[in-house]
Amino acid sequence: MKYYTREIIKEFIRNQIAKPTADPTIVRTWYGYANASGEWNLTKGHAPGFVRYAKEAGWEINEEFGFDVIKMHFYGIWKYNKINNPDKPWEPTHELTTN
Repeated sequence: MKYYTREIIKEFIRNQIAKPTADPTIVRTWYGYANASGEWNLTKGHAPGFVRYAKEAGWEINEEFGFDVIKMHFYGIWKYNKINNPDKPWEPTHELTTN
């Protein structure tokens, strides 16, 4: 059952920027951070879709502010991506899917 959208996750990220409920310096995925925050109860089956939407939401937030807000506020997630996806750029290609 899918109970999240990119917009819902974007709001979650904005709320976490304002008042984090999990340690943003721990190196992990958006899925791991979301579960640690206590606001989500995701299963491993949710991970791929949730992470994809969270990355897209993060790109949109970065674009709105004009700098890498996600790297500044969620260094552990940024670091996880750099370690595990060295060939994939952190910044968007401006070819986001629409939902």
